Amino acid sequence: MLTKIKNLIIKLTILVFSLGLTFFILASTYEVTANTDLPYVQSITPISAQDAVNKIVKYNQEAGLKDFGNKRYVSLGALDYLYFPAQHVRIFTGKDRKIPETNEGKWYMKPNNAHYIILNKDKNGVEGDYLFYTNQSWRTIPNADLINIGDKVQLSNIRGDLYQFIVSDRQLLTNSDSYISTQTNDRQLILIVDYPEQNAYFAFAIRPENT
Repeated sequence: MLTKIKNLIIKLTILVFSLGLTFFILASTYEVTANTDLPYVQSITPISAQDAVNKIVKYNQEAGLKDFGNKRYVSLGALDYLYFPAQHVRIFTGKDRKIPETNEGKWYMKPNNAHYIILNKDKNGVEGDYLFYTNQSWRTIPNADLINIGDKVQLSNIRGDLYQFIVSDRQLLTNSDSYISTQTNDRQLILIVDYPEQNAYFAFAIRPENT
């Protein structure tokens, strides 16, 4: 009798564990594909370079409206992916994820995304500079140290429009360091690649190829 009860308990334990694991996998998949944050599901994680992102956002907010000078830019709309031809790396993009765990909140990311923040707009409401943040991994950018100044970068929106850029600056900084890029009348992309193993991050300035 005791043996039967013990076997039943073991089977029930395995069943509950299997159901729980299945639910977690399905919930994580839904969270990623539906672009929805679910409580207690860990498919999104905070980046370690929180201060770096916050300082870039604050700096650009204080700088005010974007001035394109005599250049004319159009709205990019919803972005789809970044592609680095030299590294054969394509990384899908999504809007920033900020979860208000504290008054200021924390920046989160999906494991296979580069999230973007619109840093400023011009007087007509056209998006100016963008900040992208992601981490270094096989699902995003495997080797950020292989991205060099002069490398081409392609940015695509969900309409399929393709825009050509080039890397104009790269730095490896500690999480306590600030990255301030040179102000320009061009549309600029700033890419932050989190490198938590070294308590650091890569920072890249990316500008239109033909300027």
